[in-house]
Amino acid sequence: MTSIGELVDGLWGEQAPATGEAVIRTYVSRIRRLLAAHGLDSAISSQSGGYMLDPSLFALDATEFADLLETARQERVNGDLPAAVKLLEQALGLWTGTALSGVRYISSAGEEDVRSVGATPADHDELVTMAREIHGEFTAASVRFWLDRQPRAFSLLRCRRSNRLRAFMSWLTLRTPDREELEADPVVGDVWYDVSRRMAMPPGAHVAVARHLICPAFEAGPSPVMDVFQARMMRGWLHEPSLAASYLVVANGQLWRPLMEYLGHYELEYGQAEHPHAIFGHDWLADPPEEWRDHHLDEELWAGRGLDLFLRRDTSGADAHRAWEKEDRDQNPCAGF
Repeated sequence: MTSIGELVDGLWGEQAPATGEAVIRTYVSRIRRLLAAHGLDSAISSQSGGYMLDPSLFALDATEFADLLETARQERVNGDLPAAVKLLEQALGLWTGTALSGVRYISSAGEEDVRSVGATPADHDELVTMAREIHGEFTAASVRFWLDRQPRAFSLLRCRRSNRLRAFMSWLTLRTPDREELEADPVVGDVWYDVSRRMAMPPGAHVAVARHLICPAFEAGPSPVMDVFQARMMRGWLHEPSLAASYLVVANGQLWRPLMEYLGHYELEYGQAEHPHAIFGHDWLADPPEEWRDHHLDEELWAGRGLDLFLRRDTSGADAHRAWEKEDRDQNPCAGF
């Protein structure tokens, strides 16, 4: 469910008019009438203080693409190459131009009213509360645990004027997790199981895990907040010294799956623990950053934005990205450029 307050904040931010809630209700009423004309009367339901969209009533190109890709993979495993080729052609036929170029994983505009700060002990309860409200107790418990173990791994995005918490993420550094860490966070347990079966860690190497990407539902898709999250991960992939592998943990695997497939990341399919997350990984020893970068040119990943994230010096001028970079240098010698 998305609350009316979140919708108002998403549309206007700190500039919300006094009539914002009334305007939202008017917009939703009009959208409902348009949907009803196509037999989708129940697509949007009213909830206490907000609205809920029923995704089962809609078909998304990205979802159909992912399903066709998975079926093609199975046909290839079964030895039916003609069937696999036909399915891949169907998948590519969903896109106009370059595959995935029509899907906006990067928002169309930056966000000037956001500042990046590190987590302090005074922030801990607020972060745990946000995680619990958005993703439940399982995620909240892992946030609390890692705040105690690696507080510098957490970065917060706050509104510059109101200081309101917009989102936060964690970028964990793992070398040899102890038993308590593996048992306390089953997701990290699954990550380390994948590491142990895929590679022998070189001396001094480490694994990075984007363990928590926490933001309200309306910003979980392409948004300025997700722009910063993706920029932070991209910098780590390309420029973090001694990085052997990296992992991304997300609640919305359906959204991220096509992008991560495109970026050469595999999805863990043999988790030892039951949890609601999708985990994507990349072995940087087998596919070094320099070679990976050559496969994904700047204009392919960041068309229209010009962020130049493949360079070691940030030239974007985006305040939130600069702040995040500075924080990485100040707090974590293994992160940043």
